[in-house]
Amino acid sequence: MTPIPPGEIFRGVLAWGLFFAGSAFGHVALKRATGVGGSYDVARSVEALFSLWGAAALFAWGVSAWAWTLVLTRHSLLEANGTSALRIVACAILAAVWLGEQLGPREVMGTLLVAAGAWLLRG
Repeated sequence: MTPIPPGEIFRGVLAWGLFFAGSAFGHVALKRATGVGGSYDVARSVEALFSLWGAAALFAWGVSAWAWTLVLTRHSLLEANGTSALRIVACAILAAVWLGEQLGPREVMGTLLVAAGAWLLRG
């Protein structure tokens, strides 16, 4: 097996780190901007996009999109997409820590199944 050059490791950590951080932060920041409600609210959703949290989410997703293109220069789409599913794990952790959402047995099991699926699809 050929060793991976240090520069390649750094670029991989950078690409995946920015992808996961930007994606998860964007989801949680936009949830923070929309608040909680009992029905679909178009006005609140538009207001959330133009809030400070909404702008931060959109910026984070832009960074995540760029990082995704960097990932795709190295990995096949199937391999990268399988690994990218781990963003669901990151979102669940951030939702619990930052938003105070409860992770019950169903959510924990679902998150673990996503992680297991990503492991099975790894390249």
